Amino acid sequence: MVSDTVIRHLIEAYPELSEHQRNMLQKDAHFTGKMISDIRYSKKFYLIKKLFSSQLDYLKNNKQWDGNRFVILINAAPKNRGGQRGYLYFLKSDSMLEFKISSSWKGIGFKGDSGKTPMGYFLLRNERREDWDAQTILTPINEIFMKIYEQQKIGITKWLRLVNTRKEKAYMLSNQLALEGQNDGKEYVPLSAPEYYFINDSSVHYLDNTNSLERQLYIHGTNREEQLGGAFSGGCVRIDNIFSYVLKEIIIRQKVIPVFIDAIPYYSVVASNHKVANRSEAVKMLKFNKDNYFLYGQIHHRKTTLVKSQRLSRTITQPIIKILTVEPNARIYLRLSSSMPIPEKALFDLIEQDDSMQIFTDVPYQNTFDLRQVHYRNSKDPAVENKITIEEGIQEIGARLKEAKEFLLQDILKNHPDSTLTVEDLSDNIMIDISQAEIAWNEEVQDPLEYLTLNTPRKLVLRYYNQLLKLMKDNPNAFFERKELQWLSPFAFEEQIHQEGAVFYKKDGLMVQAYLYALGECLLRKDALKRKNIASFEEEGLFYQFMPKEESLRLKHFDEHGFKELLLYSMTESKTGAYIVGERKDIKNTMYNMLLLSEEYFSRFKQLENLLKVEMRIAVDNELIVEGDEEER
Repeated sequence: MVSDTVIRHLIEAYPELSEHQRNMLQKDAHFTGKMISDIRYSKKFYLIKKLFSSQLDYLKNNKQWDGNRFVILINAAPKNRGGQRGYLYFLKSDSMLEFKISSSWKGIGFKGDSGKTPMGYFLLRNERREDWDAQTILTPINEIFMKIYEQQKIGITKWLRLVNTRKEKAYMLSNQLALEGQNDGKEYVPLSAPEYYFINDSSVHYLDNTNSLERQLYIHGTNREEQLGGAFSGGCVRIDNIFSYVLKEIIIRQKVIPVFIDAIPYYSVVASNHKVANRSEAVKMLKFNKDNYFLYGQIHHRKTTLVKSQRLSRTITQPIIKILTVEPNARIYLRLSSSMPIPEKALFDLIEQDDSMQIFTDVPYQNTFDLRQVHYRNSKDPAVENKITIEEGIQEIGARLKEAKEFLLQDILKNHPDSTLTVEDLSDNIMIDISQAEIAWNEEVQDPLEYLTLNTPRKLVLRYYNQLLKLMKDNPNAFFERKELQWLSPFAFEEQIHQEGAVFYKKDGLMVQAYLYALGECLLRKDALKRKNIASFEEEGLFYQFMPKEESLRLKHFDEHGFKELLLYSMTESKTGAYIVGERKDIKNTMYNMLLLSEEYFSRFKQLENLLKVEMRIAVDNELIVEGDEEER
């Protein structure tokens, strides 16, 4: 293939390139070509042939194109109608190379000072004439990214992207091929554009594009490669620099390349279920979808179909489709992250092994309850039935994010009005960051807490457990002076005690008390929220203003409410069969029942820790237009 020849020449010339050329080639240059045929991307292939059928017949029947030569078809329709693409077609092999173009931002037109891209039949010739205002200039491969201005080479470009128009304006680069218009207004030219853009004005079919050389219109490489695929030029047809060498190779071989430019919408602007009035409406819609959270149905489940997939589609993919239909040059940035709940038994080690996180990630833990408060012995969630290490859970998160990315891309393709779009096409506009997954697949996870989540209620448990552990160690007298803690006095000097053949551990007793404190505080926070004393459940400072100021009295208050709630829960909602003997705290008769009941009660909050988070930002022409931080606005 011709493109293979160009790539080979580029590799051979690579040692001759300057360091600056090499950097641009490696970092910013793109070859936008994509082969389509009846085997690869067949749906799009047959659509292109159908939409350009009359134009191809015109070239074969009226212009004696024999099919043994390449021909270029240009679709100058707006990007949001499937345009801003070119097709290098070779009839003999019945295949096409699709490539991105950039035609005029002003649209279609023929007047000399219009700055618009003309339509019709053109020729690219490998020759230069003194009487031509436009001249084809071809450069050797080692001069790739050479700027061409007023028919002269003026040096290598500084950038291949828009940095600042004052620092470097838009230039023709690498190769410029003059468009020689062949329609003088006396013959009928088959066009699709009049049907869509000229309100059925049939006179457009008798177009005159013979002033294209006078207007100095070209197909050329550009230093605005990031704008390819959108209408940004001043009338020319921009292409990527590497592809300009593909055309150079062809024009050297066959001397002349036929070109047909039309504006053919592949689909209506917005399908009926994707209607949106204008850009401001679409942007307003996205402003409220900046950060979104979606729940998984099982603890280590990765399948996005078990997330609220309809809501995921409604909240993320549908707004993306709508904004792209009114802002085809928009760039949408999505960052996916995920988390899983910490197993109940891992709460101990999260504190005690804080300086040894790798040990923490290697230990297998049992989730005592699943997301539906079902005990692991009866749960159907594989992550609850079996022990699993934190490291294995983190690996699952990496796989989960990969699945989520695939789901979003496929959902956009499924619902986009252009049924011929591919994932590669979406990469022009949509960037999905799953760097958290890439870290998770790494052998060394530095901070497991980036993947493990505790919401406010379970954070309170962890905080109170830590406080109790520290107080018992640093000041045991103060610890046992508190009335609600005296039931733990057998653990004053022992880590474990034996009673009637059973073993009771101090850490379990401390965890029970931490649960009671946290449970009581949660109840009182909910009550304060209901009374509108606080604006949110997490509003800690204001909440404590309504509680006893002395910490010991405040904790006693939490303990009383927490114990009553747990007692009520054991009699009305618990599915474990555990109960509290004698309605009081006691090591032998109630400690492990209280621990089991507390874990069951707090497992209801684990659902809110099993998340997919989608952060969304949108920019047009490098300007952020979605509400964000003040600095971003």
